[in-house]
Amino acid sequence: FDALDAAGIDITNMENVDFALVIGAVGSVDLTMLLDSKLISTALVYVLSGEAGIEGLDGVLIVPADVEWFDTLDDEGNITENGELRNLLTALNAIVEVAGTIDFENIGLDVITALSDASIDAIFDSSILGGPISNVIAEQMPTGDNPLVIPDSVYDADGYLLKTEMVALVHAFKLVIETAGTDP
Repeated sequence: FDALDAAGIDITNMENVDFALVIGAVGSVDLTMLLDSKLISTALVYVLSGEAGIEGLDGVLIVPADVEWFDTLDDEGNITENGELRNLLTALNAIVEVAGTIDFENIGLDVITALSDASIDAIFDSSILGGPISNVIAEQMPTGDNPLVIPDSVYDADGYLLKTEMVALVHAFKLVIETAGTDP
């Protein structure tokens, strides 16, 4: 937490927090190392799940009811399936790459398309981040004068775009943005 202290961030009072500043402050830290501590991992789940009752997280995070927070391990202690906490911390590491360019109050397609393919994949592995990003994509999808018909097959059981669909959409948006204004 030295990086947060050095940046002047008071973690005891999370009201009016500049999330870009927080992400920038911890940008040099591999956040998945926090998983080495059961105490910190459990505390993070307590906060992220909403059980801590921290005001302001309700509208930011969408936590599915069936989320599995911790890694699934085999008999030898090897990870067989990443838990949501690992996926979320890996995604946050990916977001740090472009943290300086993100306006956390106005996240749009421009921010999502600025990410690398590996970052996009890591972010969409997190079901907690996938929900809000699915909403952003759905709300900002350009339809113009033509109604866009989205088949039910691209949605998961919670009503969010499937990871494969979100990745495909982001790649398509990136292609359009990169080639906009160029003659064929």
